[in-house]
Amino acid sequence: MVDDDPDKILTPEEMMQDTTAHEDEVDAKVRFATSGIIITGQDSTTRAMSTFHGSAGSGATYVGVVNKYKEMLGSRVNVWCMPIPTAIEYYCPSSVASRNKSQRAMIENMMSSLVGAKGVNICDVMASHKREDIYLRTDHHWAPLGGFYAAQAFAKAAGVPFRGLDAYEKRVVPGYVGSMFGYSKDINVKKNPEDFVYYVPTGATYTTTFITYYTDEDLHVTGESKPFQASFFKNYKGNNAYLNFMGTDCTLVKVQTGVNNGRRLLIMKDSFGNTLPGYMFYSFEEVHVVDYRYFTKNILKYIDENKITDILFANNTFAVCTSYTSRSYSRFLTTAGGYTLKPVEEKQAADTVKKDEAKTPEEPEKASEEEEAPAEQEPVKEEEPVKEVPGQEPAEKPDTLA
Repeated sequence: MVDDDPDKILTPEEMMQDTTAHEDEVDAKVRFATSGIIITGQDSTTRAMSTFHGSAGSGATYVGVVNKYKEMLGSRVNVWCMPIPTAIEYYCPSSVASRNKSQRAMIENMMSSLVGAKGVNICDVMASHKREDIYLRTDHHWAPLGGFYAAQAFAKAAGVPFRGLDAYEKRVVPGYVGSMFGYSKDINVKKNPEDFVYYVPTGATYTTTFITYYTDEDLHVTGESKPFQASFFKNYKGNNAYLNFMGTDCTLVKVQTGVNNGRRLLIMKDSFGNTLPGYMFYSFEEVHVVDYRYFTKNILKYIDENKITDILFANNTFAVCTSYTSRSYSRFLTTAGGYTLKPVEEKQAADTVKKDEAKTPEEPEKASEEEEAPAEQEPVKEEEPVKEVPGQEPAEKPDTLA
C-alpha cells in the first residue's frame, strides 16, 4: 500500500494516534521467539522483529569515523550520514516496549555529533509512512518502498533531482518469506508469506559495471574478478527476491547514468542500502556501491580515481552499533588494497536500459527456489564478515549489539 500523498509528513499528534491504534491491535498477539525476536499480529499481519538494545550514545564510534572521512576529504567531497532505523522502531507494541530501546534517540545524538559531515535523519519520514508497506514483515530488512522514501529525503538534502514512483515499473514477487523465519523458528512467519515489491526505473539510461569478490568458506576476500557489465536489477523469485538488487553484496558496483550534473555518488552500505542505488539513477552521473564487509581497496584512492563528489553512509542501526562496521570503514582509509585478478565467469551482458526496453524482464538468475528459509547459522566472531545465506542475507548481529 502506498499513501495517496507520499510527501505528507504526519504531525507528532497524528504519529501518536497512529501508533496507539496499532499497539491496541497487536498487543494481545505478541509472542516471543529466540534471540530477542518478538512476533506480532496473526495471519497476513504477522510480523517478526528484533528488539534494539543500543543506547543514545551507541553510534558515537561510527560517527567518529564519518567525521574522520570528512576531515580527510575536506570541502571537495560532501559526506552524508543516514542511519536506517529498523521495523521495531515503528511497530513495537506498548506491552513489550520495556524490552526495546529507542533508535531515534541514538540517531538524533548521531546527527548532533557530526562535524562537517551532513546528517539525513529519516526517523520522521519513515514514521509518516508507517501505515504503508515500508518494512518487510518476514525479513529483517526494510521494504524497497521504505528505501524509496529514504532516497527521496537524501536527494532533497543533497539538492539533486528525484523522480516519483510514476517513473518506475512496479514488480511484484509473491510468496516471499525472509530471514526472520530462520531466526525466529516461528511457524506463523513461514505460513504467512508476503509480496516482495520493488521498483525499476523506466525512463533512465544506465550501464552497470561489477567487480565480483572471491571469498573463502568464511567469506574472507581472497581475490576479485575483472570488471564486467551486467544488469543491476535481477529477476529472482520466491525467497530470493531481496537479491534483485545487484544479485549479491559481495561485489563492487559502478553505475553510469544519463545524468549530466557533475555529481558522483558513493554509497557505503550494508544490505539495507541495496534498495537505494536504483532510486539515484535520475539524480547522479555515477552511482558507486561499496559494502563494508567486502571492499578491499584504499577508499581515498578510489574516491580520487572516480572523482566522487558525494559519499552516503547508509547502514541500519544494528550495523551502526557493531564495532566491526566502524573498524572496516576506518581500515579503508589506510589499506593498500589489491588482489590478483581472476577470469570473469559471469555472463558479460550490457546493462544499458533504454525507455523502450526497461519493461522486458531478464531471465531469472540461478538460485534456490525453496519456500523454506534456511536454518539459523552458527554465530561468527565479531572480526569476521557475517556469512551470507543464499536467498537472504542475515542481519548484522540481529539479536546482539557490540
